[in-house]
Amino acid sequence: MFDTDTFKNTDYYKDFLARSIYHSNRIEGSTLSYADTYAIIFDDDSFTLSNIKPRELYEAINLKYASDHIFKHIDDDISVDMMIDINSLINKISMKGQVFVKHKFLLGEQTSYHLKLNLCHILSKS
Repeated sequence: MFDTDTFKNTDYYKDFLARSIYHSNRIEGSTLSYADTYAIIFDDDSFTLSNIKPRELYEAINLKYASDHIFKHIDDDISVDMMIDINSLINKISMKGQVFVKHKFLLGEQTSYHLKLNLCHILSKS
């Protein structure tokens, strides 16, 4: 069994998480620096953040929530419910105040599904 509590109290974990969130958000076009990301997800009040877009702030915080959930359940089997929980955490704080955000993508004959329905549909076919 993976000792999550011990791992989460290490500098390695904090660096790993900050870098993972920083690079994930950077791919999506975020302008947050590594230092900004670290300060946001670990409540570092030693300096002031400026010129931060709300979306960038929310995305960093949401990924922290999702990462904490994943590490808490690291030994559990992956299930549809777990994937839905992770998705809801990734979208926990959004500018629209919604938990689930609709994404357009092609799946068979349909072009637009609510993500929760898509996950159940896709996983039931495997």
